[in-house]
Formats: sequence, structure tokens, C-alpha cells
Amino acid sequence: MSPSSRRYQLHPLIHAFASKIGRATYPHLLDGGEKLACVCFMSRLAENANMYWSKDTCKESVEAFNEDRHNFEYFLHDVYSQGMENQDLEIVDACKTFLDDFSQKCMYLEMCVLPRFYIQILERLLKSFKPDIHPVHTVELLCLLGHESRKVGDTAKYDAYMKKATKLYSANSPEFETKALSEVIYLHSYARFLSEKKVPYESKTVYRKALQICKKKMPDHPETAATLLFSGRHDKRRKENEEAVQRSRKHCTSSRSALVNIL
Repeated sequence: MSPSSRRYQLHPLIHAFASKIGRATYPHLLDGGEKLACVCFMSRLAENANMYWSKDTCKESVEAFNEDRHNFEYFLHDVYSQGMENQDLEIVDACKTFLDDFSQKCMYLEMCVLPRFYIQILERLLKSFKPDIHPVHTVELLCLLGHESRKVGDTAKYDAYMKKATKLYSANSPEFETKALSEVIYLHSYARFLSEKKVPYESKTVYRKALQICKKKMPDHPETAATLLFSGRHDKRRKENEEAVQRSRKHCTSSRSALVNIL
């Protein structure tokens, strides 16, 4: 029994042995049980992520993840990803809540797991999703992975991810019309990419589009604050000091609103 959670847990060796016997003797039963467990933990993961972005429940959400960390990591990285890759309808249909506000689920995972494993999860999900079936989520993953590559200075990977994201977004732009957060994630990422590639005028236009969506559809969201911050930095680099100051003030206001909503 785990003293911290007061729940019984199988020793990894016993679990591995039982799985081996089960697959050899009762493969259908084991497969069905694993899928049921996957649905359970993916639903709980979605609930925990929503809790993280809700008022006064951020700490509780992270603690809930830590209580079942090994199960969340295993079922997300192995069972759920494999089910999505194989288009297993039992998993695809039963785990739809995980894809609601998908980028927020990923941002939550970033807070809960080690950086290297977080990247592994993003890469595994990218491999699992079909661009023709999940173009919006594929673009989000490409942008998130591009950001991780950018942080460690891997310019080649960063360029490759963002070029793929741009091509897929352009081919599926109507899909983003009802998904404000997903579109802002892409536009913010693309504007920053253009800025680093020294295309200031075009990046400013993209930032403006992202900020218009933020203002209209998600004024108090943390991603709005992030977009204001980077847009303001972009204005500052272009010597547009008045606009930079305005963005800074709006960023502070938006950040306070987002924190109030979360904390």
C-alpha cells in the first residue's frame, strides 16, 4: 500500500508479470481493461487540466496529478497515443474531452512533468494525430514543439516545425474560425517566428490579427497577456515606443485579470 495515497499499488515487476500472462492467456480481456483504464485516466487528466485553469484550484490540480503521475504518464504517452494513431474508436470517442482547449491541456502538462518528458509527449502526440483529421491540434503541437526547439537554440527544428504549421494552417484556416485559442496560439507563434526572421512589417500585421481575436473572444485569457507582451516587445524593437508602452499597460491589466480568474 502506498503510504501517501493509502491505495494499493502493484509492484512494477508483479504488474509486468501479470501483463505478460494476461496477454498470452486473455488478450481480449486485458486489452479491454486497459482501454477502460485509459478512458478513466484521460478523463481525469482533462478534469485536472480544467481545474488548473479555474479559480482557486491550481495547487489542487497539480497535487491531483502527482497522486497518479505514473498512470497519467503511461496512459497518455503509450495507450492513448497508440489509440489515436490507430484511430481506435473506443479511445477516440471516449477521450474527446482531452481535446477540448487542447493547447491548455498541453500547457498544464508542461507544469506537471519534466521538460524532457513533456517534449516526448508532444512528439508522440504529433506522430499520433492525423493532419487531415485533426489539423487544428496538429498545428498547435507544431507551434508548441517549435517553441521548445527555439528555447534550446535548435534553429533547424524550429524552422521546420513553424513551416509545417504555417502550411497546415493556410490549408485549413476555416477550421480555426470557431477555435479562438488555437488560432491565437498559431498567430502568436507565427508572428514571433517572422520577427526573428527579420520580417517586421508582416509580423506586426499578424500580431494585430491575434490581438483582435484576443480582444473580441478571450480578453482575460493568459494567452492574451502573452500576446500583448511579445507584441509590445516587437514594437519596442521597431522603435515604436508609444505603441510599446500601450501594449505594456494592456499586458499588465490583462495579466492581473488572468491571475484573478485563475487564482
